[in-house]
Amino acid sequence: MKVVKKVDSIKLDYMDEKTEFYSFDLIDDGKTLSIHWDENLNLHMELKFSEEASFFITKQDYVIYAVFDLVYKSIVNGIPCGEYTPDKYRKDSLNYNKIVDKKKNIIWKSEDIEDNKMIMSKTNNKYELVFIGDSKNNSIDIVFKGYNSEYYPYNSAFIILYQKLQNIKFLCCEENNNYKSYQYRKRIS
Repeated sequence: MKVVKKVDSIKLDYMDEKTEFYSFDLIDDGKTLSIHWDENLNLHMELKFSEEASFFITKQDYVIYAVFDLVYKSIVNGIPCGEYTPDKYRKDSLNYNKIVDKKKNIIWKSEDIEDNKMIMSKTNNKYELVFIGDSKNNSIDIVFKGYNSEYYPYNSAFIILYQKLQNIKFLCCEENNNYKSYQYRKRIS
């Protein structure tokens, strides 16, 4: 049985100095999960890996886990925009059935890159993100359209994920982006 440990680090970089867009890199065990916007305002979740195309988010990284938990629950419960979700888009809608399977896994097919998909599953105290598709240079990219998404309004849950990660950076991290120091402070306070 593989031991799942905490994410080694969280890194924040500007994608483009002319914009306020950031790239979030969650780095663990030689893998990097990068979450960023492109110039067309599409959100990307890209996994860079050496062997296995999966990434774990555990409760040991509670702040990050809580963000993924919020996204997962909002989609699985059919309320990606919270109470503002229109009834026609809630559970059992066509879009809901496209992305949530019977085991409550979220299966997101990339909206711009054919054949790429991400499966998000929850087990006990962790989330596993499995990336499947065309691996270029040991990297698989998933696109969540910001506008005109075929999965509307479920794409908004991932946009909220990005915004919440941005809040973690501004509320929690110190100048050196030392995420672990925040976790330690949070546990003892």
